[in-house]
Amino acid sequence: GGGQRFDLAVALDCLYYFEDHEIHCVLANIRAFLAPGGFLMVGYHLPEDMRFGLYLRSLADAERLLIPHALEIVYSFEVHNRLDRTYSGAPVGRHLYFLARDSS
Repeated sequence: GGGQRFDLAVALDCLYYFEDHEIHCVLANIRAFLAPGGFLMVGYHLPEDMRFGLYLRSLADAERLLIPHALEIVYSFEVHNRLDRTYSGAPVGRHLYFLARDSS
């Protein structure tokens, strides 16, 4: 688009709410707002029983998802936090964090 562009877009704990058929449109819209060389910072929660957002289950999935949008992961890590639990006692603390950069 011809509007304002940003050096950083932040998507913390929100992308997993989109369904498989929606995620590429969402990423294209985010990408349209990034300035050349801009960054996308993502936090992605992965509960054991998640029934949505299944297009991303690993950092390798994230890399594949971003390639068509000219975004390349430049820093990433996975966190397994066994402190957070559901009422039934199941752990819910798995998270992926990554920083991607415009690679066009």
